[in-house]
Amino acid sequence: MTEFIKKYHWHIFIAIILLAAVLRFYDLSLVDLTTDDALYSFRALGWFDYLGSNAQTTPIQWFEQIPAWANLSFHDGPPLAMAIQKIFFTLFGDNTFAAKIPFALAGVGLVVIIYLIIAELRSKSAGLLGAGLAAIFSFNIWISRVGYLEGIEIFFISLAFYFFLKYLNTKKAYFLLFWAAALGLTLIVKYTSIYIIPAFILYILIYDRKIFKLKEFYFSLGLILLIISPVAFYNLKVYQTRSHFDAALSSIVGMHPQDFSIIAGRSLSHDYWNNFLSVAKILESITSWPLILIFLCSLIYLIWSLVKRRKLEVPENLIIFGLFFLLVLFIFTGASLRFFPLINPFIIIIITIAAYDFLVSNAIKSSKIRGVAIILLIFIFGWEFLYSINSNILASPINENFLIYSSTATSANLGFSQMEKYLLKNVLPANRQLIRPATLNQVYNRIDEYINTKHVVYFYDCSTSWFAYMWYEFRYPIYYGLPVICLDQMFQNNQKADPITLLRSSGIRDFYFIYGVNRSVLDPVKADTDIRKLSESLSAELEKNNIIPAEIKNRLGQTAFKVYHFN
Repeated sequence: MTEFIKKYHWHIFIAIILLAAVLRFYDLSLVDLTTDDALYSFRALGWFDYLGSNAQTTPIQWFEQIPAWANLSFHDGPPLAMAIQKIFFTLFGDNTFAAKIPFALAGVGLVVIIYLIIAELRSKSAGLLGAGLAAIFSFNIWISRVGYLEGIEIFFISLAFYFFLKYLNTKKAYFLLFWAAALGLTLIVKYTSIYIIPAFILYILIYDRKIFKLKEFYFSLGLILLIISPVAFYNLKVYQTRSHFDAALSSIVGMHPQDFSIIAGRSLSHDYWNNFLSVAKILESITSWPLILIFLCSLIYLIWSLVKRRKLEVPENLIIFGLFFLLVLFIFTGASLRFFPLINPFIIIIITIAAYDFLVSNAIKSSKIRGVAIILLIFIFGWEFLYSINSNILASPINENFLIYSSTATSANLGFSQMEKYLLKNVLPANRQLIRPATLNQVYNRIDEYINTKHVVYFYDCSTSWFAYMWYEFRYPIYYGLPVICLDQMFQNNQKADPITLLRSSGIRDFYFIYGVNRSVLDPVKADTDIRKLSESLSAELEKNNIIPAEIKNRLGQTAFKVYHFN
């Protein structure tokens, strides 16, 4: 077996990377943007920081235009992930697939970095084991297929650990510059990555105080400051003009500004015990039970080796320190589903190190027992692979039993992607021009001009998911000047008016209505309100007038939307 792995090492490595790519890119564009990923993609497309809300405002609302410094970051956090998205939008155009490419690529890249980290800690053969687990790990696949910032964040975190390990093993000080670059980039993806700083500090103070004598170390600190300086300058200007920092940093330091009133109550949690328990709850909900058990056993083994037997190599302590400070972060913030992928690299590395030590070292002296252990490991990896496919890839899971399915971390296709595809092909004009607005008045003027010349309006059901609406509908009026308008805006002062008569009296000769049918595409807050009733009444009125809608189905064949056309 060992000779086979050595002979075909790079063939196996390439096969693992290809597997990782397939599991992350398969049917990627049909994974709907229905949470914060929609907000990131919407703003990255035009590098335009605006959410259309008076409860979470942005610089364009504060100053009626965008100050030059406001282009450096965003009102709710650092800009790097959205900057990477912007690059892919520029390369591949305005579409959902382009929005998701950076996260899928980061997922594949993470598999490579895990290989490199474990190769530094053990061997290239162990690196293959870790890369294989990273490729099929269900929660790794999930975070690569949704557009949460954590998907890119864990890539840069792992890269920072790799370059520091490379420095420790080679004592070549120039690796500190690469480490600093990765660390700085991590911090401008998301502030939660700050937990890795005390991990590095603690390691240096205990094991490598000689680093303070290296000029490269101080150049590295300067490089970190240089990389984060645009975000620091942005926050300085926000503080000077609005007396607070961006929304994320304000929450961290306990500010509750009115500019972000809808999230002003967000802050660190003091329910430390429940925060700690949330780690176990989420781990149980997103990972197969065999993998959870082997992780816990591996963690116990490493800690026992560190405390009792003192067998851990010094570089491995850096991984333990990283996991420790991540758990401290979770204790203060809570381990919500979207933050939890930060633990993924640690789970993979710890399992791989323990498994490799037991299989390769003299811990198992009997060849028969070692054979049984290898079969058991293959069984656990196979279980996780099937768990991943059932949870993340299949349109409809084979079974939703918790042993083989993660109901928490599924990547759903609710029908938004199919609805958008239909609109682009059959409804919206083909000669659209994307323009980044300089002011909001410019947006309104473009919309009015379109209505006055084309006499057509595209109404959407105001009760559909707000997050999904930001990407699938709101980007058209903001960037293209198309009158894709919430139905309630037209009838807010005429709730009892006959819809069609009111539209005619407003000079609208031609209109489309995008109606959410399946409850899964609706906003839970609005699903049973007057806003929803208005949409239902217009749908009924149009069908009474013998308007036959186009039915848009999701991947499961369920009707998600109806698109009516009245002229």
